[in-house]
Amino acid sequence: MDANKKIQFERQVYHWLALCEAEIKTWSDCSDFELHHCRLDWSPRRSAHRGGWYSSGPGINLAMWLLVRDRGEVYRMYEYASFDDDAVIGGFYAKDANLALGMIVCHEVAHAVQFYKKKVLNQSIDAPHGKSFKLPYAQLRKAVFNPKLPNQAEMKKSYTEYVSSVLR
Repeated sequence: MDANKKIQFERQVYHWLALCEAEIKTWSDCSDFELHHCRLDWSPRRSAHRGGWYSSGPGINLAMWLLVRDRGEVYRMYEYASFDDDAVIGGFYAKDANLALGMIVCHEVAHAVQFYKKKVLNQSIDAPHGKSFKLPYAQLRKAVFNPKLPNQAEMKKSYTEYVSSVLR
């Protein structure tokens, strides 16, 4: 991938991060929240994203090469099976690849919030994708991400038609 394309994707990440951080700072218990670590890792050896606590504070690490692949005409973005069907934090259909990037940023920032609440606010947390993750993730999805999603009924129809045409 050429350098200009990488810069474009990185700008999109920082845009999503700014939206997330601005939203989090409106929450009464997180007004002092600030991401201290953001690594955009372009190495193909990096096989997963991570949001959590780093030595400097809350942060994220994204496996960028996983996020910039061609997704086709219309795609289905999946979440973890335990909440993929959830109306707020579940998977979705889209054409714009930036939306896949935005969802991953929101997801990993929610993990950073989860650990911020543990380390800074001394709140207990449960499983990595338990309630202590799902609550901030749902807040981010509602306020920052979901309003940008296209009509899901129309996208699902387009996706089904696209998959049928490919499988013929």
